[in-house]
Amino acid sequence: MTASGPRALHRLLPPGASRLVTSAIASAEGWNLAFPLCSTLSPVLIVKELGQPPWVLGVYLAVGGVGVLAGSSPAHLTGRRLERGRAVWIIGVVTAPFALLLPFIGWNVWVSAAAWAVLCFRTGLNNVLLVSFRQKVTPDAMLGRMNATMRLILMGAVGVGGLLAGLVGEIWGTGTAIWAGASITALSWVPIYFSPLRREV
Repeated sequence: MTASGPRALHRLLPPGASRLVTSAIASAEGWNLAFPLCSTLSPVLIVKELGQPPWVLGVYLAVGGVGVLAGSSPAHLTGRRLERGRAVWIIGVVTAPFALLLPFIGWNVWVSAAAWAVLCFRTGLNNVLLVSFRQKVTPDAMLGRMNATMRLILMGAVGVGGLLAGLVGEIWGTGTAIWAGASITALSWVPIYFSPLRREV
């Protein structure tokens, strides 16, 4: 987020809402930064370094898509049962250990693929819950500006993550890049837990 980002949020949102949205942004930025660290170098690691056939890479990436769909489908029901903020951090804590299984792709690619599916499940669920929350607290007249601001911030994190993936992979190796992404992913629920958003319904 740029230096003017927090001030822009204060202008867009009602009093008290900007802190909630800022914590949601911090959590989402963590995942968006980590995602390319984990995924950008997967083709290099799976096909080139591990010598797996291309179809293994295809299945590995496809299970992530299945996970996103599976997570987004029950998201509203989960939000109603647990409350939105609570659901986000609880699912984050429950799925955090799976993030630390991603780097073990060299040991067993299918264990890593299963962990990837679980993390993508969390992504699908979080996307629905957090976007619904932002729409709830943002005045209708400001929704367009809020969505544009969020796209800039979150997609910018993806770009930075891709750059870091290439840099870290070149200097320290693909395994180190994936470990970095997995570590950030495992902790991306923390901003929600330490904010009033965890009690937000």
